[in-house]
Amino acid sequence: MDTNRSLSGTMNTPPPPDSPYAVISTGGFFLMFLLLMLPIIGLIAYIIIAVSGSNQNRRNFCRATLLLMIINAIISVIASILIFIFANAFVDSVKHEFESQGSSLEEFLQTIGYKSCPCPNDSTLPEANE
Repeated sequence: MDTNRSLSGTMNTPPPPDSPYAVISTGGFFLMFLLLMLPIIGLIAYIIIAVSGSNQNRRNFCRATLLLMIINAIISVIASILIFIFANAFVDSVKHEFESQGSSLEEFLQTIGYKSCPCPNDSTLPEANE
């Protein structure tokens, strides 16, 4: 069977290398991924290729990658906000639980031997007691 024929029976020849629809090789994609790994330069290069790339395949690939990066950034921001809210709520509930039992969280931490960093105005510093 002829491998250059599609299911409809027409010849499936790849576009010439200088065509805007030229096929990108595996090495070409590999180099594009390496380019993206450069922190700022890669992002700028992807934006330039996505806007004015001469190869349609490369331009579409860069657009899709930038879209995924934007979606990832939005999800990361939302997840960070949710984690902050839930962590704050957890700490407040633990604090409230200790206060409802007649003790404070600070007293509990002192009983288990936790010592916070001394503040410069703290009277427990050795220099302040002298």
